[in-house]
Amino acid sequence: MKKNEKTHLGRALFIIGLSTFLIFLSLKLVIENYNQFYLQAFSRLNTFGEKTFAQLKDSHIITKGFQKHFLYTYRITDLEGEFFEVTEEVDEKTHRKLRVGDTVVCNKLVLNKFNKKIIVSKIQGNEFPNYDFEFMIQFSNLGILFSVILFAVSIFVILF
Repeated sequence: MKKNEKTHLGRALFIIGLSTFLIFLSLKLVIENYNQFYLQAFSRLNTFGEKTFAQLKDSHIITKGFQKHFLYTYRITDLEGEFFEVTEEVDEKTHRKLRVGDTVVCNKLVLNKFNKKIIVSKIQGNEFPNYDFEFMIQFSNLGILFSVILFAVSIFVILF
């Protein structure tokens, strides 16, 4: 391989590495922002949340490996009377108590993010941990690692 061909390959790898680094870094920042927003919202839900009643509309049991996940869907209203549909995963103890059509007590919190109304709600007594974006954060970290490796390979190809 000639020196000129190595330089073109190095430049291409440099551009790809730099662009993927910027993409995955921006993805990570956005995901961590949303993750922090939802974690704060769920922590505020227990103290500042308004108690309300909701009727269970649907339930699903999803099996992943040897674990069962219990999902329930219910509708909740905001302060203006607009309906929002919430799907929540519950623990097995709470699942045994719930049936479709039952009325359940929920805590709800109405928030605004980027001028968009968001309802955060949780069935009282549900001890299932709140959803977080840990998988997406790990994915973006792997993407950043991949782009750093590409960047290092491009520097190696250009210099040697």
